[in-house]
Amino acid sequence: MTSFNEQIPPASGAAGAAGIAARDTVAPRKRRRFSADLSALGEPALWGFGGALALGIIMIAVFLMAVLYNGATTFWPKPIERVELTDGSVIAGTERRGTIFRPQLASLDDDTRSMIEANDGFAYRTLYQTANFDLYGDDFQWVADFEVENITRPEDFYYFERQTWGVFIGRIAGMSIDGQEMDYDPAVLRREQRAARDRFREIRRIERSEIGRINHQIERERLAQRRALLQEGQIQLGETADVDDMAAQASAGVLAESQARIEDLQAEFQVLQARVNEIRATDRRFTVTLEEVGGRQITPEISQIVRYFPANTIGVLDKIGIYVARWWEFVSAEPREANTQGGVLPAIFGTVAMTLLMVVFVAPFGVITALYLREYAKQG
Repeated sequence: MTSFNEQIPPASGAAGAAGIAARDTVAPRKRRRFSADLSALGEPALWGFGGALALGIIMIAVFLMAVLYNGATTFWPKPIERVELTDGSVIAGTERRGTIFRPQLASLDDDTRSMIEANDGFAYRTLYQTANFDLYGDDFQWVADFEVENITRPEDFYYFERQTWGVFIGRIAGMSIDGQEMDYDPAVLRREQRAARDRFREIRRIERSEIGRINHQIERERLAQRRALLQEGQIQLGETADVDDMAAQASAGVLAESQARIEDLQAEFQVLQARVNEIRATDRRFTVTLEEVGGRQITPEISQIVRYFPANTIGVLDKIGIYVARWWEFVSAEPREANTQGGVLPAIFGTVAMTLLMVVFVAPFGVITALYLREYAKQG
């Protein structure tokens, strides 16, 4: 068997040599040149998306840091400043924040107007928590720098956190202990305030636990009476009959037994209510007289004072104690004063309960769906 080369006779002469040279010569391959333009490889888009992601992460981090800072400093005790204004009025409060604003120049004097115009028409103002809502009708007041005549920090100013009406800022003018008027004594007031708060918590416990239980049982008995009357045909569904009178007239049977239990519960309720009234009568004999910066006075019961301290004279350790106590109250107590003070325990409890319920009810459906998709569902 002959090969392919053997079947084709070689060319002779110059033509043959040229053919062999052309056959043996291999043309060099062209090398691919990469462009220096980054857009050809998608690099600008990659860097753009990466930069946007980094910027977003930085913005989120800054936002979280701002929230953390503001939240961490909210409960730190701040000094009380007595601010004398140029119009002769005086306010007292804690500084909350400041901002730049553009005041109305027409109502200002020439010197103040010139000063503001030199600052391109802007001025600085401070927001003070003046508190004393029951006296002022407001808790905060803006004060511009050009309105301030003098600022001091009196040592006899106290910061009171009250059960109702919010914060009070002012002096302690006197107190009444067990009905006897006396001058302010720090040790006595501290002792009586703790005892008064214990009485306040006892009232809350009786009202919410024991009286609440009795009211619940009475309501159950009344519903049982109504069911019995419906079954006997004495009233119709939806009829607004006086079930209490009908049950009171019954001499035997389910209605009579239920009415007897209600009367026992009501007698127990009267005993507990008398105990609450007795504690409240005791509270009314322990009061403190507070005076705001303008001289007006109020006389709340000591049991209504949740916390108080001399804001301008307490030391660092006392401030740390107040700071920790406020945080603990925030996470463990109920809100007060229209949800502006106190704690957020109901919100925490509701969030946790809702999350657990969602897990209990949703997780099984998720597992079943995953099993179906993995084991039984068909493609397409």
